[in-house]
Amino acid sequence: MTRTSLLALVGLFSAGLARGAPAPRPLVAAPGIELGATVAGAAFCDTAQRAVLALSSGDLVAIDATGVTTKLASLGHQVNTVHLACDRKDRLLALDGTTLSLVDGGAVSTQVGTFRYARVVQQLDDDTIAIVDADGIVWRWDGAQLSREWKAPLQPGMPPGRIAVRGDGKALVIASYNGGTIHNADGTQLSREWKAPLQPGMPPGRIAVRGDGKALVIASYNGGTIHNADGTQLATPGANAMTWYGKDLVYVHRAGLVRWTPGQSVDKTTILDAKVKGYQLASAGRRVIITASTSAEIRELDPAGAIVASAAMSRLPAGMKHFAFGASSFGVVAAGGHAHAFDLTRSSTVIDEQHPLEPPRALTFSPDGASLAMTGGDGDLLVAKVRNALVHRLVAPGKRAYGSHLVWASDGILTSGDGGYLQWDRKGDFSASTMFSLFGFTRAGEPIERDRQRGFIVHRRSGAAMLLLAPEIGEEAVQRIEIEGKHAVVRRGKHVELYRIDATDTLVKIAESHELRFALHVGLAGKTPRAFYVDDRKVYVLDASGDKELAILGGFATGIAVSKDRRRVAVANSAGGIAIFDGDTNKHVVGLLVDGMVTAMAFSPDGKRLAVASPMGVTIHPIR
Repeated sequence: MTRTSLLALVGLFSAGLARGAPAPRPLVAAPGIELGATVAGAAFCDTAQRAVLALSSGDLVAIDATGVTTKLASLGHQVNTVHLACDRKDRLLALDGTTLSLVDGGAVSTQVGTFRYARVVQQLDDDTIAIVDADGIVWRWDGAQLSREWKAPLQPGMPPGRIAVRGDGKALVIASYNGGTIHNADGTQLSREWKAPLQPGMPPGRIAVRGDGKALVIASYNGGTIHNADGTQLATPGANAMTWYGKDLVYVHRAGLVRWTPGQSVDKTTILDAKVKGYQLASAGRRVIITASTSAEIRELDPAGAIVASAAMSRLPAGMKHFAFGASSFGVVAAGGHAHAFDLTRSSTVIDEQHPLEPPRALTFSPDGASLAMTGGDGDLLVAKVRNALVHRLVAPGKRAYGSHLVWASDGILTSGDGGYLQWDRKGDFSASTMFSLFGFTRAGEPIERDRQRGFIVHRRSGAAMLLLAPEIGEEAVQRIEIEGKHAVVRRGKHVELYRIDATDTLVKIAESHELRFALHVGLAGKTPRAFYVDDRKVYVLDASGDKELAILGGFATGIAVSKDRRRVAVANSAGGIAIFDGDTNKHVVGLLVDGMVTAMAFSPDGKRLAVASPMGVTIHPIR
């Protein structure tokens, strides 16, 4: 592109939408939380705005909207599957097979009932909790006592939940909710030579109680059944998973996410989203979550059951999921020994999903924050419109954009390239400047040239300015310079130096770091100038009083990004973790977790969004 205005990119992207180009779904940021044990059950407490997980160790833990994990009471023994429900007083009911326990904020739980076996524990619309046992009896817990309500005519026992053949092929086990049976073969024949007495039909995919407690649905692949408290029954369509939405049913089918009103013909349904696929489904408030093996789709419905908002989570661990979410935007999806917290008000946007093998080396926002520029391994410059994520490629005829330095200043985009630097001005005109000793750019987009004899030259718009800084001191060469206004941070081989630039462009040293072991990545932040840097996986801050350690990274550092107002500093590590600090107080603010090693980061001009590049693409994350 040589004669297309950068400002006109907004029009180009809007025109692309007008032609039917699809806008991307938000990608919900899902920080991973290591729990130390397998998750056996989950619930959400709307009053306290926290998720509660039961672990296989018997411990109960709470996770709040900031990702902080707190240990609660213990059930006192190891468990396999626990059904949890939380009332509006933050009291928990934990159902472990045959035992119903109450956890009321103390260190231990209290047993309140026993069953031959129980299948479901679920909060109802009136804040009581329903329990369905193996005989189809519906019980109700009102916070003080357990009472029998009604009985659904369910078949005694449950169909096989899992069948496994012994390694020698001579026996199989049928595990079910009311016990298991081992069937042995006669003689020494292989398993294909004999037949075990299996029950016909498919096991229920899900049992769900209606919000008023007067009906429950049993969903299965070949057709389900609604059992009403008055004894009547009603057939439902076949579904992988099914849940109530008011008095309607929402379920996952090969046709997608479907809504059906009981009383209508089973073939008279409303397809809410044909693209949704999955095998697990849960609902709370007006939100529905559908999960597949390593992803989840979130849909928000209006009172009539139509979709009004959607988001997606990807890169989740494989396996069955446990859900903990309610009427708020915060929730948790747990799988294995990990919990993944999400907040639908902080959803991210996928930008460069089509370039997973060439992650960008540098990112920068436009001054108005509406666009994002990126350079990668293909040597071109890509510009994406943040609102709809459509990408436009800016070509440099006969040149390659290296991408080690990239800045979007008020007068255009500059990036390092063949023999110097490349520039696209506000009109979209391309130009190349020869500068074989280009050392980078200031935050204002002024090229910095290295002169081995005299130091460093900043090519300001008002004229070149010489910075009398020794390129080398003994074996310590300058490896990077960051200049923001009247301050600079310099990274040498063994030290980080913080400078003030006076009116005559003289560098006045403010502070120097300790001797570094393995220094990487520096950034300038704070109202009072501070240099943030990483040395041997530790994050430090350097100011006039010296330097001090702030945090230890979970892997080696891969980058630092500083917001334009210097209030936020993001530090990424090789494990995909990103720690964000306050540039004035040095305190840790929030953390993010992305899939793969972070290769580049950039804050939006207002500091409220962080663009992150990894081998899986580019995402933009809102920052609180």
